[in-house]
Amino acid sequence: MEKGGDNIRKRRKNSRSSDTSTSSINKWKKASFEAINLITTRITERVFREVVNSETIENSHLLWGKISEQYASKCAVNGGRVWMDWQRRFYDGNLQNYIDNCRKLMMELDAVSIVVPNKLLSYSLLGKLGGNPHLSQFVETLTFNKDIIEKPMIILSRLQDFASHINQSNSSNAKKEHDYSTLITFFEEPHKIIFYCSNGKHNKRCTTQKGRLLGRKPTIKTLSLREEKEE
Repeated sequence: MEKGGDNIRKRRKNSRSSDTSTSSINKWKKASFEAINLITTRITERVFREVVNSETIENSHLLWGKISEQYASKCAVNGGRVWMDWQRRFYDGNLQNYIDNCRKLMMELDAVSIVVPNKLLSYSLLGKLGGNPHLSQFVETLTFNKDIIEKPMIILSRLQDFASHINQSNSSNAKKEHDYSTLITFFEEPHKIIFYCSNGKHNKRCTTQKGRLLGRKPTIKTLSLREEKEE
């Protein structure tokens, strides 16, 4: 009986320990989710997209570490560096690289608390492209669009759509030019007529030793000069 009673007491003790452990875990998870909610409601949309992922969204320590790693520095030196990087950014002819770099710098400006009016940021973004004759008309359209000129991130999205369209058009044109070039080469390649001897009779129009030995019936063969050289 005593042994049976001891087993019962042990099971009850283990059960209470398990309940305590589960309760502690639940409390920790609740506190973590509250911390995550507190953090994510106080960061901008740009920073949110940069630091929140499948791992950090469930762990407040990882989330805060990600923010500290990338965006904690707000000293004057760091802010000046980011702003000067933005000012030095220019369009080098590669629209995709320009879009990627501007998006990154805009996030950094926000991260170091450099407040630039959206309209001014948009004008600066588009002004670096205005000198390109291939983009001037598209840039002008965006510049005078009142609905998006104060939304620089939307302008970047429009530029991204335009860049994707250009890449698709270039790929299609390159394929057409290759096919056309191949066709022209085929028709423009010079050819000559080769006459053969046959049935033991000499063909006066045959000018090659090889032609005198081939065939049993009179034949005429069209041979490209390239094939003749290879033979």
